[in-house]
Amino acid sequence: MPLRETWTAKLQWDDKLAEVVHSKWVRFFEDLFQAAGLRLDCCLKPNNAVGLPMLVILSDGSDVAYGCIAFIRWECSDGSVWCRNIMSKCRNAPVGKMSTPQMELNGAVVSKRVRTLIEKECRFQFDRVIQLVDSETVLAMLNKCSTRFRMYEGV
Repeated sequence: MPLRETWTAKLQWDDKLAEVVHSKWVRFFEDLFQAAGLRLDCCLKPNNAVGLPMLVILSDGSDVAYGCIAFIRWECSDGSVWCRNIMSKCRNAPVGKMSTPQMELNGAVVSKRVRTLIEKECRFQFDRVIQLVDSETVLAMLNKCSTRFRMYEGV
């Protein structure tokens, strides 16, 4: 991740980037300009949809980043399944070291906020909402009695 590498280098405003980091930034901007030409279908409902859609949200965290992605899933009259990405959100981890379980908990929090936003703003009623969290650590943290949380997890 070029941004994180730039942060950890602790450069001054006019300092030159290391060649490795510079080449990663150049590649990032090349990819960004190529992505500008992409054309994506914005429709969230297929023509042959049957019933109500399902909302599926996946979240994850690592030492360097955390985030989530939300999909809408329709069953179609021909028996097939149709899915589209509705929204995704990611964040770089803070430069100060945080544990992987804390990053996964951050991903779960972001996914809950994304779910709330989608349910509020989307015109569809969902038959089911499934939130998938990558780690049992997060589930264990959520099921703990809040009095045993440390400051970070308690908030």
